[in-house]
Amino acid sequence: MSNLPVNVAVFFGKVDKRPSGWYWTPISGAEIPHSGSIVGPFETKAEAVEDATSQAAATEHRGQR
Repeated sequence: MSNLPVNVAVFFGKVDKRPSGWYWTPISGAEIPHSGSIVGPFETKAEAVEDATSQAAATEHRGQR
């Protein structure tokens, strides 16, 4: 499993009308993110972590241009 960026939370649950599963969301400080920034569901925690990590890497790569 990849290392998870420190500004990401991964959790199992049900968000809005989406089915139960693993989700991830960016976090900052003590703010609770709105459901629009929550990505998922994924079948496994590993899939959610991998997606969050790849999104963070893509964002970091765009910032280096």
